[in-house]
Amino acid sequence: MAVEHIARRVFDLSMASVLVFERSPETARLATQSLRGFGAGKVREVYKHDDAMAYARENPLDLIVADPEAAKGRALDFLRWLRRSGLEPNRFVPIILVAAQTPSSMIATLRSTGANFIIAKPYAAKTLLNRVEWVGKDKRPFVETAAYVGPCRRVGPGGLPLGRRGRRAADTVIAREAC
Repeated sequence: MAVEHIARRVFDLSMASVLVFERSPETARLATQSLRGFGAGKVREVYKHDDAMAYARENPLDLIVADPEAAKGRALDFLRWLRRSGLEPNRFVPIILVAAQTPSSMIATLRSTGANFIIAKPYAAKTLLNRVEWVGKDKRPFVETAAYVGPCRRVGPGGLPLGRRGRRAADTVIAREAC
């Protein structure tokens, strides 16, 4: 019987520091168990806006997994604050939002926080792993404008639509290699 070789992805999270900002201990525990199962070395769960801010001020982060409804919706305030905070390197940390409700009107609001990815709940651990790997390999530039701070939203290889000239001259663009 021949053994088929399957190429495996190698992604080492053993030194990663992850902040899980959830609305309930039960859902936080599921995310934490998944992340630890993927090999994440340090996972911290928080449920309050002030705890998230304090932790981000004191600890370098490699990833944030957050429910936008955590802390009675103040998780989005935390993420907006973090992106504009000037806390280096945490303001550039990849953010994966895990939302129970994902109507198109809410997706626009969630994207405006500067999140790298949005996952709809309930999600499989495999989905979370795929998104963690994706943001870990993502090399989009970081954009900072008056209205938005976060990774560039252009993910396709096609470039600008025909007839478009590019970014407005007033926009400030900060290019950073994604974490």
